[in-house]
Amino acid sequence: MARLREIDGVVDVATRIGRVSVVAADSDAVARVLLTEMGGTDLEITCASLEQAFLALTGDEAAGEGDSDGGSPPSGIQALDGSDHDTKELTR
Repeated sequence: MARLREIDGVVDVATRIGRVSVVAADSDAVARVLLTEMGGTDLEITCASLEQAFLALTGDEAAGEGDSDGGSPPSGIQALDGSDHDTKELTR
């Protein structure tokens, strides 16, 4: 997983139940490394919803408490570093 952390724009790398989750500004770069260098298969690339992006930017955890999913944004969604890139989560 160290190789994934070396990619510019990677914010978070986590492993959960045999899956790797990466939050990054450039999903193409991460997908390229996963597929060509790490033997990745069955990639799933998703974008944060507008609500998740708002919560990540504002850090307002209380705003989502009334949601039916428990109120917390999906793991891997973190505050952006101030750049105007989209936050994307990749899972393998």
